[in-house]
Amino acid sequence: MEEREYTCQYCKKDFVPKRRKIQRFCSASCRVSFHRFKNVDVSIKSTNLQIKEEKEESKTKIEQVSVAGVANAALGIGLVEVAKNILISEQDKPATKGDIVRLVANLKRYHKIKNMAVNQFGQIPHFDLEKGELVYFGVKFTINP
Repeated sequence: MEEREYTCQYCKKDFVPKRRKIQRFCSASCRVSFHRFKNVDVSIKSTNLQIKEEKEESKTKIEQVSVAGVANAALGIGLVEVAKNILISEQDKPATKGDIVRLVANLKRYHKIKNMAVNQFGQIPHFDLEKGELVYFGVKFTINP
């Protein structure tokens, strides 16, 4: 057996041949991949080479968290919140749970439906919020003293 190291023609790793003196690839998978690769269109080969090069270049140092970075982020968020409170009018701000609770407390059970005509008995249509159905009420006449 040969003791000298050869370089794989596909993955470019050094290896000691196991079968014969002139062995071109370090493994069967490299040999098959090389032959598949050489029979592929040239444009695809260049794309694959670019991808391999990008993977090798993408090994970068992981960014560390610093106190200054956290302080800058907190300051930025604070400024955005202040700007929102100043620039957005009160009616355009989103509703809170408290706003919804107050709204529900002010709702009445029956709401007059304005875009429906009265029925044949002269009754006015209303929507019942508790039952979720349409009801008709007679006309009330109030006399102011």
